[in-house]
Amino acid sequence: MILGTIAAEIAVLELESDDPSWIVVDEWAGMWLSMVAIQGASGWMLAFFLFRTFDILKPFPAGRFEQLQGGVGIMADDVVAAGYTQVAVHAVLWTFGI
Repeated sequence: MILGTIAAEIAVLELESDDPSWIVVDEWAGMWLSMVAIQGASGWMLAFFLFRTFDILKPFPAGRFEQLQGGVGIMADDVVAAGYTQVAVHAVLWTFGI
């Protein structure tokens, strides 16, 4: 996370762009955080789907984190989306006994 934030910050400064679309370290980190502590293919598929959904929709307060400047802003909304994903996946798996 720290290295990703630093790399994103450097890219923002060098490219003079707020959030270059080709920087995907934030997506990678968010997806990894979404899948850590989840076992099995069904859990991973659900985590993938939910992470992408939360990352696109950016429910409160994830959208606010995206407004932060630099590398922190690039990484933070994906970390929040990963947190939402962890809670949702574990709730679904627990509810349905998967």
